[in-house]
Amino acid sequence: MPDALPSVEQHVASGAVMMTSRADAQSRQSGPIVIHANWYEFRAGEVFENELVVSRTLLWSVRGRGTLIIDGTELTLDAGSFVLTPWRHRIRYVADQAAPLMVGSIHLVPDLVMGDVDFRAAHGVTDPLAADPRRRDVPDLFGGARFVAGAFMHARRLEALASYVVWRFVETPHVEHEMRTLAALLIDEIAAAVGARSAAEAQPSEDLRLMQQGVQAGLTGRLHLADVAAFAGVSASTAERLFTRHTGVSVARWVVRARVERAQYLLQSTNLPIGAIARATGFKDQYHFSRTFRRSTGSSPTEYRTRYRVL
Repeated sequence: MPDALPSVEQHVASGAVMMTSRADAQSRQSGPIVIHANWYEFRAGEVFENELVVSRTLLWSVRGRGTLIIDGTELTLDAGSFVLTPWRHRIRYVADQAAPLMVGSIHLVPDLVMGDVDFRAAHGVTDPLAADPRRRDVPDLFGGARFVAGAFMHARRLEALASYVVWRFVETPHVEHEMRTLAALLIDEIAAAVGARSAAEAQPSEDLRLMQQGVQAGLTGRLHLADVAAFAGVSASTAERLFTRHTGVSVARWVVRARVERAQYLLQSTNLPIGAIARATGFKDQYHFSRTFRRSTGSSPTEYRTRYRVL
């Protein structure tokens, strides 16, 4: 089960500790910073392209799905997934016709000289900021990987922090030291998310990914072993073998875990009635939901909501 979502105050407090405990930006006169953040809701089938973006951009689907084509590499972005782009990238967004994307977007500069910050991301080769020598990448960030991708089901802290950063950027004045602290926290949480995913599901296959995506998209309905196997077009025995090898549990147990994790998220982040959450996570009735939830978490849904409610 994921850890309870920490409060914003805990995020900011821990950020201050982390920024102090490392060779911080003040001593180096440069460091990471959030230079832009926003939400964007696509229309059905909308296509949008930026020829050049000079940032490491964290993108995630708030809802809906679509395709990202980043420097020629095609990636699927659907609810609960995220990607961190390379530095100086070209990107094309293609929103799904049936369930168009609403995305969150945070532009990070891994190393920016302090003082007189222009809080916007460079877009296009003619943008003066595209050639600003004060803005630099850190090539070995996240082990030198060009892309970082993952799912929020393994990164609840990152999910909470990313949403907070956007709201903070959109609704309050931009203060340099705050945006630097938030950038350092984001980098730490992205690194933790990558590590958690690797430890939980080392080298998962494409068939396993397809089945897990199918389960996440179908949590409101019944999901038998044959249904899960069909998401990847594999046999029931192959489905069981892949789940056992890479997640350590059977298909049935993984489905229950996914339902409970979704219920935890809804209890923490919404005011939906318990019965509505039971239906939204595929339980046949509230009694069955409450019994399963208590068995998995040690608390009833009502107790869990009281303890971990996000205000």
